[in-house]
Order: sequence, then structure tokens, then C-alpha cells
Amino acid sequence: MEREIQVANSTKRVIIEFDSPVLNGARFLEHSFDRATRKSSKRVVAASGSLLYLSEDLGDSWRCLPIDGIKTIQNAFTLQNGDILVSGFDERDASNNRLSLIRGSSTISSEIVGKSGWHATFSIDQSDDCIMFSEYPTNPKGSKEHDDETDARVFRSMDGGITWEVVFSVGFPDIRHFHTCTFFPDSNSWVITSGDTPEQSRFWNSFDNGESWSEVTDSNPDSSGEVENPQSMHRTVVMHEHEGKYIWATDDILGRLSGYDRGYECIEWLPIPGANQYRVLIRNYTTNQLVSKNIIEPEQGCSFIFDWEGVEIDHDLRFRVQYRDRESSGWRDSSEYSTISRDFRWSKTRLLMNEGRMKTRSKLVSSEKVGGISMEEICDLGMHIRSMIDVGFGYVLFSEAKYVDIAPNPQVFLILKEEIDNPHLLMNIPNERKQVTGVTYSRSSIKDHNGVFFTQIEKGLIFENTEIVRWKITIE
Repeated sequence: MEREIQVANSTKRVIIEFDSPVLNGARFLEHSFDRATRKSSKRVVAASGSLLYLSEDLGDSWRCLPIDGIKTIQNAFTLQNGDILVSGFDERDASNNRLSLIRGSSTISSEIVGKSGWHATFSIDQSDDCIMFSEYPTNPKGSKEHDDETDARVFRSMDGGITWEVVFSVGFPDIRHFHTCTFFPDSNSWVITSGDTPEQSRFWNSFDNGESWSEVTDSNPDSSGEVENPQSMHRTVVMHEHEGKYIWATDDILGRLSGYDRGYECIEWLPIPGANQYRVLIRNYTTNQLVSKNIIEPEQGCSFIFDWEGVEIDHDLRFRVQYRDRESSGWRDSSEYSTISRDFRWSKTRLLMNEGRMKTRSKLVSSEKVGGISMEEICDLGMHIRSMIDVGFGYVLFSEAKYVDIAPNPQVFLILKEEIDNPHLLMNIPNERKQVTGVTYSRSSIKDHNGVFFTQIEKGLIFENTEIVRWKITIE
């Protein structure tokens, strides 16, 4: 797939390809990331039931390892020495989390470590001998309050993943569970985040490998008055570093679903000599209905803003620009019907002009590392963001589709580092069945390897028989 994007005063061409390694029934778990070099390797880890699949060549070939004692593998994490931590439901008691340490083809240790494993990609990390992960108990409504079964804990190992201890815990319902646990080498700091309600979405940090923790939640988020639930800006399942700051995307649209902003399109054309008026027609080719017909006077410029509010975004929408001159009362076509670009742009200026409607979307957010969290909105995205991959020149982000009557398609965005406040929609992931989906379920590469990265994508969206998708992105 090719996509042209506007950057400052130039146009760039983005090419994104995807396929799936031949591994039916398996689910992506990890694309190994070297904490020393801050680069992704060629190792990819997947699983199906109690079987662990390993590839050392970016998914071109695989070998299989049965993991004894685990009924269903949930997550995996490659240590700096190449060993692999495998987490999953204990085969004797599925209410327990079993953690196995794999070296080569051998199991070095296998122990019950808490009731729950970690959430996904950004929920476990390593700094030299220190490995820490944050728990993800499900804790549905009505769960026991401040009980060992529902507490969310942070576990630490100092001996390569053989033994574990609890270094921090927060009871339910103060938080529901932890989302991320990330180490930042430049500041020698660990950051953990939690969710899910606004009050449960919080940040902590540690500068001594978990010996002590301080809450650094932003008590007064600067949301410019456009966020209904500013505390939810802390809710995230991803965490990166950009220009010396923490940067993340929210796993929340920060307000009511009824206020979700689908964005707008800017349709532009070149001036036509002699044109007295322009007319923009937008037709829904899925239903063969005319969606919009608007007259544009020349003094208004050669552009039209089309609002996606109330329009089925998974339908085939196309536009045509017509014109007429002073000599004729009829309309002339300037072109054939063209497919709408689907940029789903958003702007604060448009919000203020739009009768003050409260609009909600997920956001890209950053914060200085010094002191407590002091959040700054960067840009708006779409529905809840579940994955964010550093691809060198920018970040690729994936949104979920849990509310299919409002936004039926998971979406893939690109944000260039040179224009961090300008998101571009790369594609809508097909969802013809309108299945409710977390899409990647927060499992993805942290960084690409020469343009190649991986995500989990739920079955039935892109592929029917596997949840491993290999992507390649280039920009020209």
C-alpha cells in the first residue's frame, strides 16, 4: 500500500507492506529488543497453547518448544543474555501465573509468580541485573477490595529471572491493574502506569531499581479545556522516549463516546480560469447516495472542509469538483469522482468554530522527566491506541475498534518525528464483520529492524488463521 502525506511544504510517499509468516493458529508475543543497543533483533517469539515458537530470521523460519507446566502461554520476554521468560496460566491451577525461564531448549526454572502475568510489550523491562514486570489482574466490577487476589503488584528479579519478589503493590479499586513498566537508561529511572478509570490512571517512578517508589501523577493536567476526563491522559499501554521526554499515546478517548470526533477532510483543487463558482459533490458509492453538495465562492478559496460526523467511515466515499462561469448557468465537471483521502484531520481551530462541541479522541502526550509528570498534549489521534512502534523516522500507531457503531475500523497512523504534532492516517484495517476487537492487544515490536516490525492482529481482520502480522514501512 502506498500513501502520500503532506509534510510542511513537501509531499512524502509512504510504502507499507504486510504479510504473515506461515504459522497457522499462533499469536505474536514479542519482537526481541536489545536494551543495550536500543535496537530490535531478528528474533520473533509467538505461541499457541503451551507451544512456544521461535524465529531468528524475522519470521522466515521457526522452531517449536513445548513449555511444561503452562496450560496457555500469554507473554514472553527475551533477556539480555538471550534467555526467554515465558508467562502463562498454570496447567494445574489456571488462577496462578507460572513463569518459566528458557535457555536454548531447556527449562532452567519454572515457578508460580503471583496470580497474573504482565499485560504486554511495555509491561516488562530490564536494566542490567534488574528485571521488573507489573501485574495485570483483570479485576472486573465487584472484585474483592484490597485483597491479595486483586492487588496489582510489581515483581522484581535480580538473578536472571530465577527468583522473584514483590517490590510494590496497589490495591483494588485504587487501581484496576498496571499497564506499563519501563526503564529509561538516560535518567536511570523506572516508570509504571496504571488504569482504567480516570481516578485509577496514575504514574509512579523509581530511581533505585524498585527499592522505593514515588507517585508522580500530574495532579493538574493541562488539557486546554478540551478534555472531559484529563486524568485519563495518564492511561496508556505504550511508553517511549522522544527528545529527552516521555512520550505516549492514550488508551482512552478522554470523554464520552457520543463526543467522538471522526475528523475532517480538506479537499483542495487548482483555480480554474473564468470560474464564477465551484461545487463539491461527495457521493457514497456503497449506498449510491449523495452525501454532500456544497457551493464554494472563488473568494473562499479552492478548498472545502468535509466533516465525517454522522458518516459511515467504512463506506466508499468519493468526491467531484464542478465549476461554472459567468457565460453559462450549467455546471461542468473538472474531474471524475475521486476517492476521499481519509486523512481524518483534526484541529483546535475547528473545534472552537464548531459551536463549542466537546470532542473526544485519543491523544499523543509527552512529559518532562525531571520532577513529577507534567503532561503536554501533542496531537489528536483516533480511538484508543493499543500499539506504538518506533520506526526511526517516526512512530506507527494502531487503534482498537471496540465501539464499531461509531468507528468500525481499527486504524494505523504515522507520526513523523520531524513533525510530531501532525498525525497521518495510513490505513483503515478491514473489519467487514464489525467484530469488537482490541486489534493488537498491546503486543508489537518496540522498534523496527530495518523497516520491519511485528504486531498481533486479531484473527478475522487481516488474516483468518494467524495472529502474527509482519509489516515493512519505507518513506521516500
